[in-house]
Amino acid sequence: MKLLEKQPETRYPDTQALLQALWTAGKERTSAAWKVPLIASTAEAPVEATVEEKEAWLARRQ
Repeated sequence: MKLLEKQPETRYPDTQALLQALWTAGKERTSAAWKVPLIASTAEAPVEATVEEKEAWLARRQ
């Protein structure tokens, strides 16, 4: 969100500051709390399916 700040002075001052923030955020993502899948396993998903079938399958999983 800091990249989208309206006032330029509240954004990252330079590329190095942005890279440092990304590096720090990346290190925090190594905890077990980040290792949760966003969707159920796709192993059961139909391989050859229409778009409607895939959407129905995903809807059932959510």
